[in-house]
Amino acid sequence: MKKSLGIIIPILIVMIVSAFCISSYYFSYKEIKKSKEQVNMSEKTSNQYAFTVDTYPKIMSISPLQILIEKYYRSYTGNELESSYNETSDEILKKLISNEIEIAILPTLTKEQIELARKSNIQLETFEIIKDALVFMTNSSNIVNDIKEEDLVKIYNGNIKNWKDIKGEDIEIKAYQKPEKSFIQNYMISNIMKDKKIINKLTENIIKENSAIANMNSEYYGENGRIGYTLYNYYNFMYNDISNGVVNSDKLLSINNIAPTYENIASGDYPYTITYYIVINASQPQDGSVRKWIANVISEDGKNIAKEAGYIANR
Repeated sequence: MKKSLGIIIPILIVMIVSAFCISSYYFSYKEIKKSKEQVNMSEKTSNQYAFTVDTYPKIMSISPLQILIEKYYRSYTGNELESSYNETSDEILKKLISNEIEIAILPTLTKEQIELARKSNIQLETFEIIKDALVFMTNSSNIVNDIKEEDLVKIYNGNIKNWKDIKGEDIEIKAYQKPEKSFIQNYMISNIMKDKKIINKLTENIIKENSAIANMNSEYYGENGRIGYTLYNYYNFMYNDISNGVVNSDKLLSINNIAPTYENIASGDYPYTITYYIVINASQPQDGSVRKWIANVISEDGKNIAKEAGYIANR
């Protein structure tokens, strides 16, 4: 009996010690695993944004795109950006060429701009990103819903002064413009008026650059025969009901029987569609922050950011 106990007791002791060791290892492993999971969660939270403030590329755009630039910055860094610049496309391109910025977002480059880059021995690379459009509006009581391009030019060079001349009522046309040298005014003169001289604008006939209707002066609201223009984005962003064609006391006019709808602008069928491009120096490294930013912007998530800001994302 004593001999049996002498054998059994050591075996029991070994089993108890082994069980304790295995249990200790198991619980220690669980704690280590839990600790690693917590670290991973912490890393995921701190790295949920594609960029930090320091790694975010230097970007500049024309003023109508500032809302989008701010939204990209917020989405990709988690921080707010207060952008306030009013440079022209030419000035922004010069900053890109001189490496003051890394990315420019501009409308279609002109022959002169492309030549400027060539003379500076800079090869540019472009990526289509979004579309916008110049839209024309009038008071909703106006029986005119569509204007031919040539008649629009005649209104703004002073040859058509009454709505009755284009199948409207006998009401004097009050044509509003944008401030001189603003992007929208320059687009109006360069792409619509072209070689036709635009009428001299009175001070009270000027609509702020970044306004659709809300910030227009009281004279605009008081004019029954008014016509004005702005960007699709401004008009859409402020009221979010552009699909109905009528906002408050104003409606959008069709041009050549083509309405400024999302679909018509996206397809380019609307005559005054504006396409914007990301413009970079082609020598930017493939694994750098610039191309990483572009990859984010042209992804589906990036397109959704543009749509949320009121723009028409590239398909």
